[in-house]
This record gives sequence, C-alpha cells and structure tokens, in this order.
Amino acid sequence: MSAPAVLPTLQPASPLAAPITTLTYVTLGIGLAVFALVTGLTFYFIWRYQHRGADGEPPQILGNARDEIIWMLMAAGILVVLFGLTWTTMNRIDPQAGQDGTPDLIVTGHPWFWEANYPRGTNPAGMGVVSTASEIHIPTGKKLLLEVGSADVIHDFWVPQLARKMDAIPGQGNRLWIQADRWPKSTACPVTTSELRRRLVNILDGRWSRLATRAV
Repeated sequence: MSAPAVLPTLQPASPLAAPITTLTYVTLGIGLAVFALVTGLTFYFIWRYQHRGADGEPPQILGNARDEIIWMLMAAGILVVLFGLTWTTMNRIDPQAGQDGTPDLIVTGHPWFWEANYPRGTNPAGMGVVSTASEIHIPTGKKLLLEVGSADVIHDFWVPQLARKMDAIPGQGNRLWIQADRWPKSTACPVTTSELRRRLVNILDGRWSRLATRAV
C-alpha cells in the first residue's frame, strides 16, 4: 500500500519555506481552537437552556453588551496576532523593497512552459546568458535572488517546498529569494501555469558548473 500523500507546503526543504510551514500550522491551530470553542459552547447552551417542560414562553434575552464587546475584542485580537506573525514571516523570507543588483535567476512564464535565464556573471561558468526551458536548475545550499515575469498573461510561480508563491506579471519583475538545502522528496514541484506542472531541480555544486558549461 502506498504511503499517504503529504502536501508539499508541509515538507519544507529550505529555510525560506520553513517559516511559511510554521505559520500554516499556527494558523491551523488557532482555527481549530476557535472551532472547538464555538462547537463546545453551542452544545453547552443546547443542553443548558433546553426546554424542561415549563409552561409559557421562556424569558427573552435581547442582548448583552459586555459579552458582545468581549468576543469582538477576542476576534480582533486573533486578527492582530495573525497579522503580526504574517508580517514577521514576510520580512524573514522576502527581499527588501527596492533590492538592487542583477538577479541570479530570471524566470519568465509562457503559455506552455517556463523559461529560465541565468545572467552573465551569475552563472557558475561565467559565460553568456545561460537559458533553459521547462526545467530550472539551482545549486544546493545557496540563496538565490529570483526575478519572476511573464511574456503574456499573469501566471503564478510557486515551489512550495522552497519558497513562497509569486505572481508573474507582464512588464513587471517581481523578486523573491529561493534556496534548497536538500533534495525535496518530490522533484516534480508545482511550478504552475494554470494546471501545468514543470520541474525544478536542485543540484550539487560539483555538477553546477558542468551543467552551465554544457548549456551555453
């Protein structure tokens, strides 16, 4: 019997993806706690205020300002906590605004494939621009600045085990960090154009230079 499938987002293979996984678990935990509280209170009030055979209509409660303020403040507090955790996570994994310099990798979305360009000076062979299609190769253990764009319409670039999702927008280069500290359990990571799946492969440094030399 095959092993149960696990979401790639919950199997981080990068220090840039691990904070996202942690945030996912925290958000899920808070959501489950709220669900358990609401469900428990619902069944408690069903039992506590059930009809017990008394004649006439029971007393009608029109509202309780104190209780309403308390649960509104609790909901607002949860939102503030989640906002703070999300803000902290984004600051840990995203490039700073206005990050200058040539990106290590430029990825462009096309109707049926992804194009990857390694600019001069950033590819390991130090040669012209190295270009690949459908497969994107990155060295293991190195943090790369990636620029995502599109040649036609808006696409989404996402390798959940390595980095966050980023929109690929025509005429606009969006940047993010990407890093692979180990081989993901599945090399068929969802780098998607609609439902299209492509491959992102991280390789050892010893093969990195040889790969770039052959690609030019």
